[in-house]
Amino acid sequence: MLAASGSRASPSKSSDARERGKLPQAASFAVMAWLRPHGRPWAGAFNVVMATAIVSIASHDAGLKAVSLLLLGLAVLAFVPLAALDLGRARHPLVLLHRAGFPGQGFPAFGFVADTCVLGARLVGLGAAMRAVACALLAAGALVWVAILVALARHLAGRARLRRARGEWLLAVVATEGMAILASELTAAGYPGALRQAAVGLWALGIAMCVVLEGLLALRVGRVGLKPRQLTPDWWIVMGAPAIIGLASAEVHPAVGDAAAAAALVAWGVASVTIPVLVAGEAWKARRRGTVPRFTPARWTMVFPLGMYSSMSQAAGHVLGLHWMAALGRWWLVVGVGAWLAVAGGELHHALLRAP
Repeated sequence: MLAASGSRASPSKSSDARERGKLPQAASFAVMAWLRPHGRPWAGAFNVVMATAIVSIASHDAGLKAVSLLLLGLAVLAFVPLAALDLGRARHPLVLLHRAGFPGQGFPAFGFVADTCVLGARLVGLGAAMRAVACALLAAGALVWVAILVALARHLAGRARLRRARGEWLLAVVATEGMAILASELTAAGYPGALRQAAVGLWALGIAMCVVLEGLLALRVGRVGLKPRQLTPDWWIVMGAPAIIGLASAEVHPAVGDAAAAAALVAWGVASVTIPVLVAGEAWKARRRGTVPRFTPARWTMVFPLGMYSSMSQAAGHVLGLHWMAALGRWWLVVGVGAWLAVAGGELHHALLRAP
């Protein structure tokens, strides 16, 4: 009788437990519905954090402390609910690892790693407590970075398709160099010297990854071609990848020396040459399609390279002793902030249109 009674009660208890379990998930999705008033690929949702954090860093480097702190606050406000929702999805790690093996989800997912590192790099200078947070962000980013790399390596081994290559693949470089930057800054702040060795290794690996992936993208454009509709904003990472290499080179310069200085100069040159090419591509796309560039959520992927170019030019100019380069980086901040305001205005416009 007791057994029978218990078995009759269990469905009700199970139903109650399921209902209670749905509440946090429903609340998380309600928050995301407010933060994301229109659809966007989940892996790309973190681009807003990455773009806002790097413009905050560039503003801080240029001496605009109030602007930098405001942008940092906005980056944190965007990052926390996104990370919380991803943490909920981590209850099914095997499913996430399986999805990360597909280039269309794995490469954009590197955006989470880039976010943790760029955000952490901005927090390092805000005291011991924030340095501890930055260290935790580096650890979390490194764990996800390894998982994504393993998943992609298993899936792409011997069967990578050139036609699928696109700009967002370079987020792997951004994530790798972002870890190098954060590890280097933590070492400079007094953390164990082993982090400096890790930073140098990650910096070198990021350069190698950039050469390979940029080569694949060049082959894709040369052999397969690129239609106007395929020239999406993530192709701006073709400029953002060498830009973050230049910034990382400036960060590891105390440990590496002249090799890092040379890498910073080459990276700055590559990024600078790429900018007019990308602008021409945007004009070509607009002319072929007969439309003016419009806001899409993917435009945040364009803001990040523009902000990174400002921060990189300031840091590289300081390391190389080129005052004109550092001054260019400060002036280029106008472009980065302007792009951020334009895309943020697009987000606000969509939010108001979707408001009940």
